[in-house]
Amino acid sequence: MLDSGAYDLKSGNPFSDRPPTSMRDEEAQKALDTAVAELDSNVPENFDASVWDRLCRYRRAKIEMEMNVSCVVAVFQYELIARTCCCFCHSDCQSKNLTRKSQEAGA
Repeated sequence: MLDSGAYDLKSGNPFSDRPPTSMRDEEAQKALDTAVAELDSNVPENFDASVWDRLCRYRRAKIEMEMNVSCVVAVFQYELIARTCCCFCHSDCQSKNLTRKSQEAGA
């Protein structure tokens, strides 16, 4: 397994060793867990511990839900671009598309 420090962003070499995506995801998850744990440890004074624990669980669930939603949105956007790509990438497809649209508008 590659060391996360193996890839030097400053080198600009596109063929240099890079950490695998799974390693970057694990590092990002660890950083997020550390940040949330720090937030969880800051219990306000005169606050019931059981209520604080419940609020912390809700916050973690909300963060996970937001991450899932952002992933779904990214996949949806990718699929949308993939479906419409041929209509905008190639000049002959684009001209056919414009002709069809103008015919539909006139009809």
